[in-house]
Amino acid sequence: MMYRFLILTVLLLTTVVYSQENPKPFFKQVTPNLVVKDVNATCEFYVGKLGFSTVLTIPDTGKFLFAMLKRDSVTVMFQDIESLKQGFPNDDIKPAAGSIILYIDITEFDELVDELKEKKVTIERYIPETFYGTREMVIRDNSGHFIVFAMDLERVEP
Repeated sequence: MMYRFLILTVLLLTTVVYSQENPKPFFKQVTPNLVVKDVNATCEFYVGKLGFSTVLTIPDTGKFLFAMLKRDSVTVMFQDIESLKQGFPNDDIKPAAGSIILYIDITEFDELVDELKEKKVTIERYIPETFYGTREMVIRDNSGHFIVFAMDLERVEP
């Protein structure tokens, strides 16, 4: 119960909702909370292979039930399936690797390719130019979630 309260508090702190009278938009950002079987192993992958930093884990040590990680302006949350089931009325929540794709805009494509290769991350697909004007590569995280890294071709110098 305490973990659910802490997780809901974190979610509320990362979301700003304006009153009905305020003409500003309600939505500020989306922070995905991916269901994983092993939060600790997922943290090791994102920190060790992708260069993320740990913002918060619940609990602080031991077997994590929840983690929030960040690199630059990208924040991602991960939650243990069993702890997530406690917060929802339907106990039929399952990890759904591949059903959500993280699409991350980047500024330095070649540098990231080098970084991933150095850390022995498998690039599943490389797309030098899409029809919508980006250069992209696709990887899978340790839980099977796809991550697309994309850079606008306008940023590429000839």
